[in-house]
Amino acid sequence: MNAFKKLKEKFGAGSDPSDNIALTFMVGDQVDVGTLDHYENVHFKKNIKLSPYLPIQTTVGNHETYGTLGMNSYYAHFYIDEIKYKGISSGNENYYAQQAGNVLFISLSSEHTGSAQQTWLQQVLNEANNDSTVDWIISLSHRPYQAEQYVGDISTWVRNNAVPLLVTSDKYLMHVGAHHHLYHRGQLKNTPNYQIISGGTAWDQYWGMSNEQDFDDVQKTLTDWTYQIVEVDIPTGKVDIECYSIGGKYTTKHNELIDSFHRYKNQPKPAKPSVTNTFSGPVTLPLTLNGSAFSSSNGELLNTTQFLISKAADFSVIEKEFYRDFENWFGKDGNGNPDKTRNLNEGVDITKATLTANSIPNGTYYVKTRYRDRNLEWSEWSEVKQFEITGSVVSNPTFTLDKTEYTQNEPIVATFTGGPGNQQDWVGIYKKARHREEVQLRRPMFTRTDRQQELPLLITVSLIKDNISQDSLLITDIQTLHQEKASM
Repeated sequence: MNAFKKLKEKFGAGSDPSDNIALTFMVGDQVDVGTLDHYENVHFKKNIKLSPYLPIQTTVGNHETYGTLGMNSYYAHFYIDEIKYKGISSGNENYYAQQAGNVLFISLSSEHTGSAQQTWLQQVLNEANNDSTVDWIISLSHRPYQAEQYVGDISTWVRNNAVPLLVTSDKYLMHVGAHHHLYHRGQLKNTPNYQIISGGTAWDQYWGMSNEQDFDDVQKTLTDWTYQIVEVDIPTGKVDIECYSIGGKYTTKHNELIDSFHRYKNQPKPAKPSVTNTFSGPVTLPLTLNGSAFSSSNGELLNTTQFLISKAADFSVIEKEFYRDFENWFGKDGNGNPDKTRNLNEGVDITKATLTANSIPNGTYYVKTRYRDRNLEWSEWSEVKQFEITGSVVSNPTFTLDKTEYTQNEPIVATFTGGPGNQQDWVGIYKKARHREEVQLRRPMFTRTDRQQELPLLITVSLIKDNISQDSLLITDIQTLHQEKASM
């Protein structure tokens, strides 16, 4: 009913919804339990205003699997196995791909994950990449990519398998999830893709009802019942998305616009920023790193900044990262109703990053920054600046491996920072529960007269047999990953 009213308001009171809308998508949990009564009264009855005009596509949710009939009732109501894209069928009614105009909708099942769905998705994506009639790809699944309430109640298969595959296509626009009874929007960090939760109307879900966590890849979580209208302009290559709210238990809203975002093809990147600090000698904490003003040639506004601070000039080891959106809606606002969300970044200048007292140890560091606009285009990285911290805490050594398991004769890449830099510093490799003296590497650290610098090492180990143990490790080769000139 609410979406029907909004369409009349948006496109004219006398307009036919099918004149402007191609289809609607219900992102799972069409019913509470899979009974005939629920399909009639919860699903079809509530779609009575739009169903005479528009096809209503569905995605499998966890509630479709409940009840005595379970998925059998879902299969009886929908003929999804007849839907194909480029002759590719999933062979079942759990997931499918359907093209509407220049948009390919990929309806995934977060309830039927596995290699079969992954193989099918790869086939669909291969065809779509070579299909000139497809400009955009939108994926959907009931369980979302990320969630800041009921943390962890997501689809790890979607997050770790499906979306990483989809982002390899430059036609991919966004992933739409549900399951949580609210709205959220975020962006993937390194690719121009959105991920949202469109929770619709269902049970209450507000701040303070579950475990909560503020994630970098979520820009806003709003405890509203919502729906979205996606407008695609084929000639210009533009997509605009509007999110409308009807409120919830505590606050009623009448199709109120609470979010809008877009993705336009073939747009320029923001101008390359710079770190404007001048470092003429060692500095003490706190230290504010200043970025230049945001600049864009097409009028786009600043959305995100990223500052990286490293002890390595090539940023192979990150000591500190500041990744922030211009807004960050998370958590309950004040002492009122739990449906009010607070903007944590209100009044924050995200072109500045402050290193607080004792937040990083003494040493030499490198910093760079980049800016992202609201079309999800990243600028180039700024030029790197070097600075030295004194008067802070003494470093705690860190040691990381590139992985946790290795095959025979496979190189082990070990990176360490924060060592004292003495000539007799060493890295030891030894079998668990044995003394480190059995196998250890001794190698002088790189030192200078004015400072000390830790160098990551490439350590290659081989499996050998000896009279001590059948799987002792023998270090066979050492190479520095970063070379310093002998004159330094």
